[in-house]
Amino acid sequence: SIRLDLMEVDVVNLLKQVCVEHEKAFADMGLELKWKIPKEKAVRLLDNQKTWRIFENLFLNIGKYAMPGSRVFVEVTSRKKHPGRKRKTGRERKACRKTAACP
Repeated sequence: SIRLDLMEVDVVNLLKQVCVEHEKAFADMGLELKWKIPKEKAVRLLDNQKTWRIFENLFLNIGKYAMPGSRVFVEVTSRKKHPGRKRKTGRERKACRKTAACP
């Protein structure tokens, strides 16, 4: 069984930390990190260490598999309404994608 130590975590700040940590390594690999992260907090009830590891693994995999000269896009957007529901959820969407090098 996996133990979760749930606490209030600012997902935006956590993702910013991971981005900053990998920015130089990506530049050394010829990857251009483009991030669009809001200034406001996005606090969620999460396990801080496990969430960090999830983001860290995503970035490590991007570093392993991205082609040199690629751009890496990281974006956090707030979704105020869940599609098909009338109530607001306030959930954030984290997107991490890479694009191939332009010829």
